Amino acid sequence: MSMVADTPMQMIAERVMTQVYERLNLALTPVPLPAKRALQAADSGQVDAELLRVADIVTRYTNLLRVPEPYLMMQAMAFSRAGFPPIRRWEDLKPYRVGVMRGVHYSAQATEGMDRLIANDMEQLFDLLQKGRVDLVVTAKLNGAIEMRQRSGPPLMMHPTPLYEAPMYHFMNRRHGALVDALSREIADLKASGQLQRWVDEAVVETAVELSATRTKAFVQHK
Repeated sequence: MSMVADTPMQMIAERVMTQVYERLNLALTPVPLPAKRALQAADSGQVDAELLRVADIVTRYTNLLRVPEPYLMMQAMAFSRAGFPPIRRWEDLKPYRVGVMRGVHYSAQATEGMDRLIANDMEQLFDLLQKGRVDLVVTAKLNGAIEMRQRSGPPLMMHPTPLYEAPMYHFMNRRHGALVDALSREIADLKASGQLQRWVDEAVVETAVELSATRTKAFVQHK
């Protein structure tokens, strides 16, 4: 299963979907890749599934089947240094230098034509912001909130108004289409019981701890 590498929301989703698969007696093996390559790998059949995307990717990647029941909600937020003027809509970004993640279609489309830099991963995206190479970055709320916890240096802020909201889905390559309905029913049952949200809450904490430990280890090795 492909997933976007080094991205908190994807790490949360991987923890959740691993448990969904286990309830169906299936094993999930994540393959972390850059965002665009992750979709290409799932669409071409190099891997069996794509972990987490918005619904409309099937218009561009036609070998992917969407599991109908969403399992996470994505809110796209603007992040800046503290004290920045309010950002409430995409148009508010136009006067500024904006950072987005490579291969993330909603932010690429919404910022097309703007003064934009594209980052390869979440750490690089927020490095651009803290180093002053961009004025704002746009990413999912979960990504930004967890990333900000990992950082010292100039204080950052999340602007409170979502620029975009969308349910997020799991996708299967067509050759595994027989699993789509079973996965959808399982997700729906887990949502109804409250278990899915409990797994999400646990995964948020675990992901923050994992990222902190990884960054600390990398810093020590660099020294």
